[in-house]
Amino acid sequence: MLRRPHPADAVPARRGRGVLPGVHGRERARDTARVPAPGHGAGGAGTGCDGTMNSSPGYRPLTKVLHWSVVVAFAAQFAVGYALDASESGRGRGRGRGGEPGRGRGRGGDGYEPFGEDALLTVHVLVGALVVVLGVARLLWRRHTELPPWAPTLTAFERRFAHRTEVALYALTFVVPVTGAILLASDDDGLLWVHVTAQVCFLAALACHVGLVLKHQLFDRDRLLRRML
Repeated sequence: MLRRPHPADAVPARRGRGVLPGVHGRERARDTARVPAPGHGAGGAGTGCDGTMNSSPGYRPLTKVLHWSVVVAFAAQFAVGYALDASESGRGRGRGRGGEPGRGRGRGGDGYEPFGEDALLTVHVLVGALVVVLGVARLLWRRHTELPPWAPTLTAFERRFAHRTEVALYALTFVVPVTGAILLASDDDGLLWVHVTAQVCFLAALACHVGLVLKHQLFDRDRLLRRML
C-alpha cells in the first residue's frame, strides 16, 4: 500500500558552489539521499521505539581518525598558546617599525623567534603547521569520499546549521594558523588582534558544533555522537 509522503523523507539539496570547492560545492550523497522518517525505515537507517538511531551509518574510519586528530592538535595548540601568554617567556621591549617602541618575543625584544630559545613558541609554531597538514589531508580525503546520509533525527534546520558550522570550521582550520604565521612574519604585535579574532571565531563555531551534538546526545538521547566514534 502506498503511504503518503512524510515531510522528512526528502532532504533539500544545496545549490551552487560552496565555500570549499570539491567539498561543499557539489551535491553530496547525503544531501540527495532520501532519509526515511523516524519509525518508517525499512532495512535502512531509522530510529527505535526509544528514539535512538538503530542502524544509522557512521563515518569511515579514516574520516574519524582525521577528525579527532584535528581536535587533539587544536586542543594542544590552544593549551600551548595560553601557556605562552601566561609565562610571557622571551617577551621584551623592542623597537617596532619606523623606530616606534613595540613588543616582541625573543631575546632582548628582537621580535618573534619561532626557532630560538623560546621552546613554547617553537612548539606552538610546529603544532600550527601540523594543523595545516591535517586540514589539507581532511580536504583531500573529503574530495574523494562520500559522506554518510544525514542522521534521521536531525531536522531540516539542524542540517543547514550543521552544514554552515562545518564550512566555518574547515575554513578556520586554515585561517587560525595562517594569521599566526602573518604575525610571526610581521614581527608586529599590532597585528595580534587578527590572530586572536580568528581564534575567537573558531571557538564560536566549535561551540555551535559541539552544542548541536550535545543537544542530541543529552536531551534527544539519539546517540548522534556514535556516528563519529
